[in-house]
Amino acid sequence: MQLSRLIETAADTGTVPASEAADACKALGLSSTEFCDVFARSVATGFLSGTYSWESSDAAMNGLSGYGFALSSHHSLPDFAFGVFLAFDAGETLLPPANETVAREQLSRLLNPPNQSSEPTLSPVTPPAEQESRPR
Repeated sequence: MQLSRLIETAADTGTVPASEAADACKALGLSSTEFCDVFARSVATGFLSGTYSWESSDAAMNGLSGYGFALSSHHSLPDFAFGVFLAFDAGETLLPPANETVAREQLSRLLNPPNQSSEPTLSPVTPPAEQESRPR
């Protein structure tokens, strides 16, 4: 099954069928965790490009959340996928277009994090001799 069809199924039904997700994992060579992130990224980019509506995206991510809970009793989704879920969840109590605006802002930050300096940040190191002489 193509990922886009699985997203559309989740958008229509609010569920990600475990058997279809397993088939997609096998076809794409992904673990279930990787599948969740790929699914979420596809929903996020599809929403931002206008391929998916806010309603469809929200329903698809709710479906993915249910699939994630079925995978593990300890957590539902990997961090990236959970971030996408939260972007749509944040808009569930808002009316259009505020729900879409909130999701767009959060997804943009998630997909385009601020540039990190390529140089490592070094914290000052206190020489051992000074550490011993400092009052505690």
